[in-house]
Amino acid sequence: AAAFDAIYAHWGGSHFALEQLKQGVIDNLDAFPNPADAFFRKSKIAAPHNGFTSIERLERAADALTYRRELREGVGFPHAATSTPFAAGAKRGELAVSYPNSFEVKFVYDPEANQYRRLRDGRVERDKLDGSQVAVENVVVMRAISYQIEGDYNTVKIEGEGSAAFYLGGREIRGRWSKDRAKRESPLKFFDDQGREVLFAPGRIWISIIEPERPVTWKALP
Repeated sequence: AAAFDAIYAHWGGSHFALEQLKQGVIDNLDAFPNPADAFFRKSKIAAPHNGFTSIERLERAADALTYRRELREGVGFPHAATSTPFAAGAKRGELAVSYPNSFEVKFVYDPEANQYRRLRDGRVERDKLDGSQVAVENVVVMRAISYQIEGDYNTVKIEGEGSAAFYLGGREIRGRWSKDRAKRESPLKFFDDQGREVLFAPGRIWISIIEPERPVTWKALP
């Protein structure tokens, strides 16, 4: 979150994370103290999946806590000006990110829309509000080690560097990710196998983080 100059909104967390947040490592909004009534529950949905908020509520709470809301200059990833170079000659394809058991995710690339449409556990993942299939213009798969630190708590090593693959315009680009361990606010950067920073297609980016040994496959579709 610090790399994106974000205010970190969360619903509690592990005591490891909460101890750091209490030290002021980043501006954050926690649903347990619930500043300015930023979070709420819906009674007809089973806990813990009944917790909600909105951008308007989060902004109100951030203002109440006098958090800065102006973004630092230069934050974010480089994008091309148009999608034309990415869509030219693109064909259908399927990206499978093999999280264990029912958590497997697939993205099916639609060349006409220049979008990757998401499925989870073999089923179309839909937006609850309008029923549309979740779709993005770019997908990043980051390889990073995760391990258990206590009970149900895991940590993921997303500082330093590791291998990555990028999916845009119906093609796969291999490369790496990098983030300076010494500085929390350092940007997360993506590079191709020639060492050039990846230029993304205009639109949204879905970043999937997965352990190095888990299979990830990309194949063409008829």
